Amino acid sequence: MAPRQRSRGRFSPRGDSINLGVPYGVGLSKILALRRASLSIIRDSVKKETSTSKCTAFFLEYDDEPPRRGCKCKRHTDTAQEEEFFKRHAHDLFHVCKSAMVDSSVDDNDSADGPGRRLLESFTNRDPSYRWKLIEMELSLMYDILYTKAAVVHTLHGHCIRVASSLAVATSLLLFRFSNKAAGYSRVDVAITYTLLGGALLLETTSLLSALFSTWTFAFLCTTRWSRLQHAVLCSGRWSKLRRVVVSLHRLAYATGIAVCFRLSRRWHGTMGQYSMLDKCTRWQYHISNSSARSVNVPEQVKDRVVYHISSIVRKKHINTLGVIRLNWGVKALKDHKFNVKEACLGAEIQEAIVIWHIATDILLAELGKLIRTEQQDAEAIKAISQYMMFLLVKRPAMLPGLAQIKLYQRTEQTLANEWRLAAVDKLKPPASCWIHSACTMVMEQLRCGCGGPNSDARLQRRQKLAKKLFDRRPQSDKHGKSSRVRFGIELARKLNKREDSLQIVLAVWIDILVYTANRCSRESHANQLSRGGELTTLIWLMTEHRHRHEASS
Repeated sequence: MAPRQRSRGRFSPRGDSINLGVPYGVGLSKILALRRASLSIIRDSVKKETSTSKCTAFFLEYDDEPPRRGCKCKRHTDTAQEEEFFKRHAHDLFHVCKSAMVDSSVDDNDSADGPGRRLLESFTNRDPSYRWKLIEMELSLMYDILYTKAAVVHTLHGHCIRVASSLAVATSLLLFRFSNKAAGYSRVDVAITYTLLGGALLLETTSLLSALFSTWTFAFLCTTRWSRLQHAVLCSGRWSKLRRVVVSLHRLAYATGIAVCFRLSRRWHGTMGQYSMLDKCTRWQYHISNSSARSVNVPEQVKDRVVYHISSIVRKKHINTLGVIRLNWGVKALKDHKFNVKEACLGAEIQEAIVIWHIATDILLAELGKLIRTEQQDAEAIKAISQYMMFLLVKRPAMLPGLAQIKLYQRTEQTLANEWRLAAVDKLKPPASCWIHSACTMVMEQLRCGCGGPNSDARLQRRQKLAKKLFDRRPQSDKHGKSSRVRFGIELARKLNKREDSLQIVLAVWIDILVYTANRCSRESHANQLSRGGELTTLIWLMTEHRHRHEASS
């Protein structure tokens, strides 16, 4: 992997700045950071480390509840306090994230009892919103390790380098101040020198203070072997008092809107990509543009069902001792709903299952139509996951287990496009008004106007029209040649339509596929995707690791 690329995602370390200000600190820290920023080096360091959970949890033992957002408090103030709470708790369970990311086995004996054990239990027993926020913070810390200088800066050597660099700049400024500037120095040169040295000292001092009062320093002090230093700084409460000043500055940033403008928050962006094959094939610019992806906020229904599914597979021992899911994708969900697995068209590879179930889902939702209004939340969750898995298949193939299947979806899309072309041909000559409407729709989509968006009436009607045509096709007339996935999708939709619990089956299967994908994706792909803002599957994979670790230590 290439861990030094910069990111525009939300996992960048905006909350605790660790950037150095002068060439000396930058050069030395960058060299050390480049050396340590590979997964193999991190794996070796994890093997040498002991679990730090028990030490860190000792200072969090009475910090059990996140700050609640009362009506008398301003939202930005609560946001800063909430982020501080989750940062400290994320440091406590960070050893789980770190060892999972580098595929290293750590000894759980240190967290088998005491405060560390209780905090891991607390993670499992808390509500889903707490778990998601904590996982986001842990991935933010993992981003720091992989893509910034945190692994070097927030150590004893790193702090010594910062102190030495600040003293060197201060010494240079004092030497220049008391030097003889009367001979050969112009006032302009003297002013420029003072400006440069003063700016360097300010940057170094600010950077040093930011490092000393970062939550990384809190974790370092909790696990230091220097008991006197730990007692003098943490037990006395001195560090906490100064840390409150930093949190107060963060509150001010939220109050003035700076946190929004500069993205000081460490939270994940909370969106999932979307890609619809039927929407792509029925668009006017199908042969012109290959861009059909978008993003939506992750529905709460999806988050809740994912947490429930993870708890279920861990509780029923469907995960082995290494944390890998035993059953293939979708099998557990089908068995729970007593649906014939052989008739479910799960395919030999998960990519094939995604394509078939994606087509079947769109056909089924279009066929049910108004009947799903009472189960609108389930329908929206199904649609979001189905299009998200297709987004991964088309745009993020490295995030799926197995080999990339580009030809698979390309041939399927071509078949669907041909079906739509036949459906759009009318034996009767359409009136002029229809031609005008079609031309206006095409122009709006080309210009990407709001009325031509993916949820516009025109595009929804075209998708439903194609889905209806596929569902109403006679079985003996299904001649799709090599692209049998379309035929399998149609047959699956017909079988599901005969079940009263069809939506529950489809939702359970998609949740199963989503969790399986997250669990079987390579750790290198998870790490690489962090530099681009992260994916929902990475959060799901890490949540599964936490739940499995708690079950293994029980």
